[in-house]
Amino acid sequence: MGPDFVCTVCHRMMYSPNVVSFDRKKYSKGTPEMLQNTFRHQYECPDGTEWICLTCNRSLKRSNAPVMAKANGLGLETIPPKLECLNELELRLISLRIPFMKMVSLPSCKQRAHEPAVNVPSNVDTVVDVLPRLPSQCELIALKLKRKLSYKDHYMYQYVRPTIVMNSLKWLKVKKPLFKSFNEPATDGASAGIKCEEDMFLRVNPISRRKENEGGGAVFMAREVQ
Repeated sequence: MGPDFVCTVCHRMMYSPNVVSFDRKKYSKGTPEMLQNTFRHQYECPDGTEWICLTCNRSLKRSNAPVMAKANGLGLETIPPKLECLNELELRLISLRIPFMKMVSLPSCKQRAHEPAVNVPSNVDTVVDVLPRLPSQCELIALKLKRKLSYKDHYMYQYVRPTIVMNSLKWLKVKKPLFKSFNEPATDGASAGIKCEEDMFLRVNPISRRKENEGGGAVFMAREVQ
């Protein structure tokens, strides 16, 4: 069973041992204003049960407002339509940083992280510069994502839509300050230096070659789909 229990106060998804059944009567010691503000965004699970995580439960029993409560403005924004249509690999293409974590299987059919997690910076300008932009090439491409050029195996393999990726980056440039430095590439195939072979393999290193030799960098390998 996964983290299917949502805390009614902080709206975090938790595992069963980390939540208890929610009963508002147990938290009558707090001030009415604090309780009203804390329970303003109550969450009810599909089966009609309300849960509260151990952290929020402990704070309320001490008559304190939970620091991670949804009422404190810590909730996540609704995913906009321009980004909601992206698949998993397309999201990696427009990410400024790509986290890598090695997972190993356990005897109990579960998984755990092995070795330190790696947070690799990615330059979206470098990525989009090599994506096909000719009308005959930008419908769908097969793309492999590697952590480092020298690695044999890839981390992710999926089909991506360059046009959708570009439209999402243009939207992010207007809406998000972190993408202000993004430069839209030339849409003309000749000026972009795009080759029109039937099978095209592209390799992109989002960080410098020096950094790649030190710690590795995300690598994108793409092949045009006819």
